[in-house]
Amino acid sequence: MKAWLVVAAILGLVALGTPARAVEHMFGTFVGAAELVDLATGTVQERDVITVIERHGERGFRLDWQTVVREGGRRDVPGVRLVVRSATFEPVRGAGYFMQTPDYDPFRVRERLEPMAGDALAWALVEGDTLDVYVFAITEAGLAELQHHRRILTDEGMQLTYQGIVDGAVVARATGRMVRVDRR
Repeated sequence: MKAWLVVAAILGLVALGTPARAVEHMFGTFVGAAELVDLATGTVQERDVITVIERHGERGFRLDWQTVVREGGRRDVPGVRLVVRSATFEPVRGAGYFMQTPDYDPFRVRERLEPMAGDALAWALVEGDTLDVYVFAITEAGLAELQHHRRILTDEGMQLTYQGIVDGAVVARATGRMVRVDRR
């Protein structure tokens, strides 16, 4: 599949969004565990996960997530990795979705993200108790990569699902559960 066709299709789908919905009820800190399955190898990785959702600006939100990738199911041995990600999202006027705001960089020449130049494009949809975050990028090999992160509020906290898709094929899946915690 040609990467530029995927970009056009994704941008077309994003433009069809529903009105932006309030995300405030999802603000909080959530801690739990997840499993990621590499569908090509069948390898299963156990992970500790933390998600923080909080206000950003007047109408946006910030999403922080951390993943401790365990080694052989353990977190106290060499080879354990910590992955930390963060993104801020602002509602798009007249549309039903949030776009990731670029990080401030005084040395950056470009103001806009350019997926065809290697920039990842991220957007979020909120529908009731579900927060879907999509991240799209073109790989160095020219393949289209889409990540779909879904977080659903539950009575105890939050359910997490993930799909990694490369050139239309699902290559990884993850599921997890988190509880809402107080930060001190």
